[in-house]
Amino acid sequence: MSKKLIEYIKKSLESGKTEAEIRENLLQVGWDKERIDQGITTAKGGKEKKNNGSSKVKVAIGSVVVILALLGVFVFGHDLFFEQSDEEEIQSFDNEEQLIEKFNRVWDLEYYKTTISIEGKSETDGGDSGEEFNLMVGIENAFPEKLKVGIEGEMTYPGTTISLDGMLWYVEGNLYGRIDTFPPVFFLTGSELDDILNKNILLAEDIEDEFEELFNNNENFPDDIDPQKAGEALDYFLSQIVNENSFTITGTGKDVLNSEEVSMYELEFNFDNIQKSIEKSADRYPEIFKEYDGTDDDIDEIKKQIQENDIRINLWANEDYVLKVEVVGNIEEDKVSGFFSIGIEFSDFNKEPDIESPQEYISFEDLTFFEDSLEESRFPAYDTQIRSQLSQVRSFAEMHYYDEGGTYEGFENSENWNNLAYEIPECSKDRLPQGEESYRITIDDQEYAAWAPLCSSEGYYCVDSTGESREFTGNPIREISCNRAFQAEL
Repeated sequence: MSKKLIEYIKKSLESGKTEAEIRENLLQVGWDKERIDQGITTAKGGKEKKNNGSSKVKVAIGSVVVILALLGVFVFGHDLFFEQSDEEEIQSFDNEEQLIEKFNRVWDLEYYKTTISIEGKSETDGGDSGEEFNLMVGIENAFPEKLKVGIEGEMTYPGTTISLDGMLWYVEGNLYGRIDTFPPVFFLTGSELDDILNKNILLAEDIEDEFEELFNNNENFPDDIDPQKAGEALDYFLSQIVNENSFTITGTGKDVLNSEEVSMYELEFNFDNIQKSIEKSADRYPEIFKEYDGTDDDIDEIKKQIQENDIRINLWANEDYVLKVEVVGNIEEDKVSGFFSIGIEFSDFNKEPDIESPQEYISFEDLTFFEDSLEESRFPAYDTQIRSQLSQVRSFAEMHYYDEGGTYEGFENSENWNNLAYEIPECSKDRLPQGEESYRITIDDQEYAAWAPLCSSEGYYCVDSTGESREFTGNPIREISCNRAFQAEL
């Protein structure tokens, strides 16, 4: 029997904890019932029963932990233990200070890789599928001479999928790029596509000064704010977030991440202490926090959004470093629901990245020969954009119908329509009647029809309240259905 287990039980009993509380604590972190019963009997003065087998580790895996919103400042706390099956030894999980120290170790390293992942899915209350997206960005750096950013992602609208796979890298003054998959909105065809895909392209040469300026650009700061003072205020605010224990560990467990057994933590915000951090920062830097009026309205709104969207924070760490942080939650807005996940993972610690200039590449200037035909070659992609955006019109119109108690009237003046209507591609706008500059819509109480000219053909794409979504030809007239608005269907 583990001496540390017995010592833990004895101290817990002496502190006033009941046997039921002790059992619950130990079960949560993986001790099996037989070992716990034996430990309690021994701790109370009974004889220890011999155990002829090695117990299996059973760990309660909680929702697991992260912080992304405050640039990696983490604070936590817990006092439970878990069992290692091969070594009869009790080991505590990290507390707040230890996890902060592990996170700071990552930032202090000269080399490490950062992978940012974003994914989610949404649908309307009527069951119509909405957007589905996933994006992964891998960042390797050896500042200030080298940087590599890989991007891979996919977004799906009803009937449309947009994909991207490419990379940018900066090596000692030169910027290179490579695209293996084009999103439809930038689609090229034929020989032009062959000349740009799967090739290393020199985008710019000798841009050390421009690259440095990119990371020290203060143009976006308001005239009445000193950028240096703003940086000091941010550092002070983050230090207060740490000092005020702005996050708390609410669950612990064991997990496997990249074939390594690691500890994981579930966190939650301590809003009272976050409020204290804001107040102290505002007192010290009033010119930076001048929008803060001394109330907790903003904190209350953030708390409300976190609770309504069931936002959860998870974190994974090994003996040396924080390995991954993650924020997960639900999407609940108007008639749209779904989920999202945002994560940051750290790897390749102290491993210098392999970022070198490509041996073979073509210059950006060598690609300009197809510049004149570039716009026309994008017409199929613009048609994809038109179909996608008009499909969104249907979702927005149905949301308006339910919100307004069963009428489409007024949708043409809604914020959703006005935000979307003027995103029409120029090649489609060129075919509209003179003076018209947006997607077209005809609407009344119980019907609507929305359409736009296509770019790569003489046809039009139309959606309406009957569920129609097709390509039509002919001259559009102001009717409130696609079939009636066009004389002939392609």
